Formats: sequence, C-alpha cells, structure tokens
Amino acid sequence: MSLTQASSFNELLANIIIEELFRNKIDTFFISPGSRSTPLTSSVASNKKLKKHIHFDERGSAFAALGYARATGKPSVLICTSGSAGANYFPAICEASADSVPLIVLTADRPPELHNVLANQTMSQQNLFGDKVKAFYNIEPFEKNSSLKEILSNVSSLIQQATTVPTGVVHINCMFREPLVFKNSKKDYSKYTSEISNWLKSDKPFQKKKIDKSKLSLGSQFTNSVRTFIIAGALKTKKEADAVVKFAEAYNLPVFADIRSGIRMSHKSKNIISYYDQFLLTTVLDSKKSYQVLHVGGNIVSKRLLLFIEKANIEKYLVLHNYTNAYNPHHKMTESYLGSIEKMLRQLPKQVEPFDKKFLNDLISCNAKLKSTIEKHDYKFSEISITRVLSQEVKNNSFICSANSLSVRLLDMYADSSDKNIQLVANRGLSGIDGTIATAVGYADGSRKGGTLLIGDLAFQHDLNSLALLKKSTQPMVIVLLNNNGGKIFSYLPIAQNKEIYTDYFETPQNISFENIAKQHDLPYNFVSSTRQFREIYKKRQTSKQSAIIEIGLQDSNVIKEQKKIEKEIKKLGEIL
Repeated sequence: MSLTQASSFNELLANIIIEELFRNKIDTFFISPGSRSTPLTSSVASNKKLKKHIHFDERGSAFAALGYARATGKPSVLICTSGSAGANYFPAICEASADSVPLIVLTADRPPELHNVLANQTMSQQNLFGDKVKAFYNIEPFEKNSSLKEILSNVSSLIQQATTVPTGVVHINCMFREPLVFKNSKKDYSKYTSEISNWLKSDKPFQKKKIDKSKLSLGSQFTNSVRTFIIAGALKTKKEADAVVKFAEAYNLPVFADIRSGIRMSHKSKNIISYYDQFLLTTVLDSKKSYQVLHVGGNIVSKRLLLFIEKANIEKYLVLHNYTNAYNPHHKMTESYLGSIEKMLRQLPKQVEPFDKKFLNDLISCNAKLKSTIEKHDYKFSEISITRVLSQEVKNNSFICSANSLSVRLLDMYADSSDKNIQLVANRGLSGIDGTIATAVGYADGSRKGGTLLIGDLAFQHDLNSLALLKKSTQPMVIVLLNNNGGKIFSYLPIAQNKEIYTDYFETPQNISFENIAKQHDLPYNFVSSTRQFREIYKKRQTSKQSAIIEIGLQDSNVIKEQKKIEKEIKKLGEIL
C-alpha cells in the first residue's frame, strides 16, 4: 500500500513516522493497548515487515524493549496511549539513559484543547521524561497546512540522536485529534505530501547517519616503568570484549574484567584476572605504589576496586567509552575519549609500547593461587554455592541475566571464568529492582537464544506481570529464584544490627508461595534445598525448550558468614604471596 493512502491525517502521519523508523533499520516495536495510540498501533500492525511485542503492562513493556535493545545494539520502539501510560515507562527510561541504551518512545496524546480542562485521560506529555532523554519532539494535531517535511526532518533527527554514540533515549509525542481513524475508508493524501515527494520515491532515510570520526590522540600517555592495568567495565558487544583482550595480550597488560564486560565467561586468556575483587583482599597490590589505569567501557560492580582506586596513587587514569558519561566516581580520571571502543583500541598500539611482563606475571601467579583457593573451599549451601554452580553449568553460547543487589555482586565475586561465550546482562545503570524479568525476556528475544535469569524473591515479585511476556517468548529461560525471604543485601549494612526495625523495614520478608505463581502461569517448577540437587536440576532444565522456575530455598542460609570464611582463607593466602 502507498504511504499516501490513509484513512485520516492521523494515520498518514503515523505511516510516515513508522516508515522512517523502518528505513533506519529500526523494526522492533513494543506496544501496549490503548485508544489514543490507535494510528501508531494500526500503522505498525499493518506492516508485515515489523516485529511486534504486545504487553498490557507499560512498565514491563519498556524493560523488555530495554533488554531487546541491549541484545541487538539497535533501538527498540515503545508505543503507548495518552494519560499516565507513558509515565510507566519512566523507570526503564532512567535505566536506559544511565546505561546509554537506545530507545525510541512514541507516546500518544490528546489535542491541546483538551489539556487543562479536566478532560479524561489527559495529562501533559511535554518533556515527560525530563533530562533522561537526549531529545524531545512534540507533534501537534496534523492540519492541512502542516509541514510534513518539517515533521519528517525532526523525526529523522531524533532517530540519529538515539543511534549516535553515546546512544540513548528519544521521545516523540503525537497529539491526535479525533476521529483517530476511519473504518474502511482510505483516501489519497498525495496532494499534501508533495514537499516530501523525493523521500516517498526512495527507500532511504530522510537524513544520512553521522559517521563516527573520533580520533584518539594520546601522545605519550603512559610510562612503561609504572605498573599499569586495564579495567574492563560494562561493554556492549562481544567485538568490544575481543578487542580489549587482544590489546591486553599484545601489550602485556592485566585485565580486571567486570562481570558485565563479556570477558570473564567468554575468553580464556592468562591476562584476565578473573577474581580481581577477591584479589584486593591480598597484599599484592599496594595502594602506596604508583599505578596507571586504562578503563575501557562503563561502570563496574566491585566496590573493593572502587575503594582501591580512591586510595591508590593513580598517575594516569584514561577512560575509553561510548556512554553518556565517562566512569569517574573516584575523581581520578585524567583524560577520557568518547567513540568506538574497537577503533580507539586499534589506534592505541601505534602510540603505546609493550609493558614489562613482571607486573603481569606477578598478578597471573597470584590469580592462579587465589583461583585454587576459591575452588577448594568447602562451600555450604548458600547463595554463593548456587552462584558458582550456575556459572559452571550454564549452557554454552547463552546468557545470564542477573538481578541487582546480592545476585550480581556474588556473580562478580565468585562466578567461574570460562570461554563458553556467556554474556552477563544486568540493569546496572541505576541498579534498580524494576523490570528484571522483562529485561531478561527482551534480551532473550533480541539475542535469539535462551538463557538463565538469576533473581531474588523481592525482585521476582516486583515484576510478576512480566511472566506473561515469558509465556509469549520463543526463547526458553531458566529462572533461578534465590528465595532467602527478603532483601538480604541489607544484612551487610550497619542497620542490620538494629533488630527492632531491620526485619520489617529493610529485609521485608513476604512468605510467598512461588509454586502457586508457577502454576498460575503454567511454568514447570522445582524446589531445591541443596547445591547438588540444584546442579542436577539446572543442567536438566537447560535442555528443555520450555521456560521453568527453580526455587532455591535459602531461608536458613547465612551468606555473610559463608563469605567471611572464604575471605579469611584468601587473606591468609595474601600473607604468603
């Protein structure tokens, strides 16, 4: 059907917006039902080339779109109706903004005359998401004298902003006046589209994408006699992870690889210091000595590494990144470069000589001894033992999506290293509890492969609506549910000593039957009460084509006590190195 054939001006406008998205190779839409968004939804629904994900819960839909965009590196598009619907996108938009994930948000709105008069389902969508979006564009109701060229130009510009490094979120608000569409009544609107006739005749985007021409000019940034290491923060693609490892090997540099870097569980390289968080319990790295750091990517999970950087004498701290902001909470950064990480790492070798191997070899030797200590530890049934088994038994060429708080921290500290090509996904832009199940489903659909979701009982309950998304997904997922009956992450804080308020106000046990929840959603379910039992069931569930829930009964575990036992062994190791 011709783009100029539509039942109304609303539909004509929607057709043009959706077509420009498609021409920019943006073809995946997450739609929540609603009336005012009918022109946008109808346009997407009638285009067989587009991928559609329908979910009744806007918050879950937004996190699914976030997960999908993480997996593909391309923007997902969100569509919702007027009123408070768009406000439910806000948590996911905050996360996407903080972690530079590309999203395009299309909200529908009532016309200006219905604002500020108590009209039903009407609230201002103007700059609804504030500074959490890179750009906002409001399209008023389309009239015969409206400029389609101006609208198309602005929409195209926002698409470029969403997809240009640093990628992020853009918001387009469409104010539709009734009638939204007409039944079975297509008109030819070609006389109103003459100013965009060249675009209509072509199949190209209205604007050409800007090419990244960033140049890295380091000069002699590093001194070869100073101890130098790489911190690999959150990376977005396997190619970025490969580039970091290749550079480290070529220049004799150790890599402290964050669990979200995609390095720890997808590469076997002697340069990777896999247990770097535990490493800092030893005396091998002396904060009084001088260091140089090349930080590649985004943020990190390890608080110990952050504290070390804060205390250490860091002569140079160079950040190469493709995020909105360079990682610098310790305020030690001396210089940062924004652009393609792969390109920048290719430029660096021209300016940096290989480093002496002694520092690297010392760290490799210590890491090997530390790895042996962790492997030989007599693990009790706890969150730690489950985390280790999960990292050992996770299926090759899959992913692990982790909730925040305890889950991602334990993975960062105790996950086994491997070369299985496992990507670790987590919403660490703001580290919120929101939308973890939806994010995992979106990532599975975007990556087109099954995976594992490691999640605590509170985060699971927080996103129960998204089990409906899981049922629709074609990618099987094993949900490993750490049920320690509350927020055990707070037990690490001083407030845990205040017994009068700690349990009710912080730990907040819920005493929920997760088996009944699994039955409600027709999901296979297992309850396990030992590490050995979990290993057997987890391996079996990963061979199934059906998603399932494995509940880990951890009400009696003492994760802090177990962690202290391991750390005591590691500290003893540090005394003899």
